[in-house]
Amino acid sequence: MIMKIISIILIFIMSLCSQMVPTAWADRDKLLELIEILHKKGTLGDDEYRQLMGAATGSPPLSEPAKSAPAVPLPEVKSSGGVAIRSADGAHALQLGGRLQLDAGFFQDGDLDLADGSELRRARLDLSGRVARDWKFKLAYDFADNKVDDKTAVIQYEGLGVGALKVGLFSIPFGLSEATGSLHATFMEEAMVVNAFKPDDRIGVGWEAGGEAWSAFVALFGENAGSNEVDDEARGLAVRLTWAPYVHPDGVLHVGGSWLYQVADSLAEGNKDLDGDGLTGEVVRMARFRARPEVHVNQGRLVDTGSLSDVDAWQTAGLELAAVHGPWSVEGEVFRTRVEREAGREDVVFSGYYTSLSWFLTGESRRYQAKEGAFGRVYPVQEFAPGSGGWGAWEVAARYSVLDLTDQSVTGGVERNTTLALNWYPNSRLRWMANYLWVDATTLRNDPQLFTMRLQVDF
Repeated sequence: MIMKIISIILIFIMSLCSQMVPTAWADRDKLLELIEILHKKGTLGDDEYRQLMGAATGSPPLSEPAKSAPAVPLPEVKSSGGVAIRSADGAHALQLGGRLQLDAGFFQDGDLDLADGSELRRARLDLSGRVARDWKFKLAYDFADNKVDDKTAVIQYEGLGVGALKVGLFSIPFGLSEATGSLHATFMEEAMVVNAFKPDDRIGVGWEAGGEAWSAFVALFGENAGSNEVDDEARGLAVRLTWAPYVHPDGVLHVGGSWLYQVADSLAEGNKDLDGDGLTGEVVRMARFRARPEVHVNQGRLVDTGSLSDVDAWQTAGLELAAVHGPWSVEGEVFRTRVEREAGREDVVFSGYYTSLSWFLTGESRRYQAKEGAFGRVYPVQEFAPGSGGWGAWEVAARYSVLDLTDQSVTGGVERNTTLALNWYPNSRLRWMANYLWVDATTLRNDPQLFTMRLQVDF
């Protein structure tokens, strides 16, 4: 009420001033100053202020100043570890990554005629992202071997509160070596026992969760993406649990276990001759276990059960243990597979294990990722820069592995490998690897020695 009275009085005074002689302009200037003071102190509101200023100057009331449009947050773009774009609120994201692995191998053959050679081991592109905060996706394709292989095609939902649910083509949880993967593995190839018993990437549904010292993975799966010759698709269940009772930046103790159950493929024998004695058109359930000698440049395999017919299903159980103390680390896994057979055939059991030791000469330590139950990227203390005295990270390692594929009437053979490794990390994204293997296989009289190298880069 008081403010309205003041406004009326001031408007009346302005009217009089506008009709007075020019000597009254000095009084008008004082009134304009008064209006400004009253507005700044809040005595006059915005509407009253504009009306009075218009009356004092003899012009229409000042219009309300235009409000500037709210600033639109710009997306965040990163280039460290791939090219990533993320919305300002983090609800949406897109990242492009990849890896390139170039291998070469030289062999002292023994009884075998192994050809020296080189190969593009992996040439992979990954596209991953987040949609509406709780939804994620990932696509991964490998372009090695003059073909395109779909390695991952998965949609994942993280809004459950505990863990995440995923559907699509993905890697089945199976042991420490498989979880760590080729990108961060100490050796160029996985141990024979892992190569023989692990399931390939499969289409299925899975749940995964993890915390500061544990991880859990469960998956129901069918066949791999390229399978097209089964009558009844193979089905399986896989479980992996890990626990790290001691986790420290300079040390880790990791224990874990895996269990896999898979129903055998139903294969129409009329589409594939298993025994080499003609096609019968009958449907058989089969399985096969074999492994490379921890080298991929040459495709030869020294232990192989061949195609086992009348197989109902098989179970694989595994235990894993790893410890890190400063630059030292040790890990090992043991697996046992029981093949359940039909038509009066005896069940057979295959097994194997590996153990390895590694040491960083330059003082680095393997980084542990508890939520995945795996080891991750190595970051050199000093990246390679000869001008400033940096030589990257240097690691030496040794592994002993055994695979036994002989039981009952199945004589797949027994192989024992010893591997020495040297790894150089100029930086966290580039690595040079060298492996020397001594092979001891019951299927050979004179055992070969194998030397392989790899140059690897990822982004």
